[in-house]
Amino acid sequence: MSVSKGQVAGELDVGGLVGDASGDIIYCYNLSQVSGKLFDIGGVVGYCSSSITQCFNAGPVSGPQCGVGGLVGDENKFVFEDFDSCFWDVEVSGQPDRLETGMGLTTAQMQDIETFEAAGWKFVDEGSEDPNAVWWMPEEGYPRLSWERD
Repeated sequence: MSVSKGQVAGELDVGGLVGDASGDIIYCYNLSQVSGKLFDIGGVVGYCSSSITQCFNAGPVSGPQCGVGGLVGDENKFVFEDFDSCFWDVEVSGQPDRLETGMGLTTAQMQDIETFEAAGWKFVDEGSEDPNAVWWMPEEGYPRLSWERD
């Protein structure tokens, strides 16, 4: 479980959370501005040869046109990778939908709990403490990790 807020910049293999991922990534999000000068620049991961589960990006992503993505900059197509229930905000990130690496959504969709519940995300709420709940949804904004609750 990880969160990135701020600014991330580099040359290549630049991600809001991970530059070059060879291990599985689960339950994380990025709100940082991510920029790179060469290629493999992504909102969560720059270059990926692993799986990513229940992660999202809601930060701006910029770089040259080749190998830039709202969630992942580039993925190793020769290694099994999976982007299960992952999303990015196409309006904030400036990156269009790329079906092979998660799903690009509008800001309104990204701030609607139903979007994530439909994808199997478990949320903590005021009335119950589900031991499997990893996320919570503030009144306004994007999902947060359960340990970030006030």
